[in-house]
Amino acid sequence: MRSLDTAVAAALFTIFVVMVAVATRYPHEARLVPLVVGVPAMLLAGWQLSREISRSRPAAGEFAGGARVFMTPAEGRSLSWLAFFTLMILAGGFVAGGAIAVMACQRFWLGESWRTTLFGGALAFIVAHVCFERALGLVLFSGWLAEWIR
Repeated sequence: MRSLDTAVAAALFTIFVVMVAVATRYPHEARLVPLVVGVPAMLLAGWQLSREISRSRPAAGEFAGGARVFMTPAEGRSLSWLAFFTLMILAGGFVAGGAIAVMACQRFWLGESWRTTLFGGALAFIVAHVCFERALGLVLFSGWLAEWIR
């Protein structure tokens, strides 16, 4: 189990390092979002990788073997929700799809109240639309459905 956690942390760290490296070659106007997302994510992924590596070493006298489980049911549910979230953003875009995905995850996965769910969806919409699109002037992905309708 620990080896899977370490592999996932290493993969995420590698993805973010490559993302930041590629983003540094973009024109000045285009590199803001990849760097704003990539640099903190790279630092957090590096920190997580170092934690996983230190936890994967057995203590003195500790048996390193044991039953190997590929994925627990909780991890499977988490990956399913991540896939759902990704598909919602691809289908509905960052603004609409992201807000709907946040609401669905809060209500059906985390079991939050409708009040918290609606607040979370509204907050996701405000951050994506008002902060990124309006205030920063960024053009966010509008989703496959919007492109298909046009």
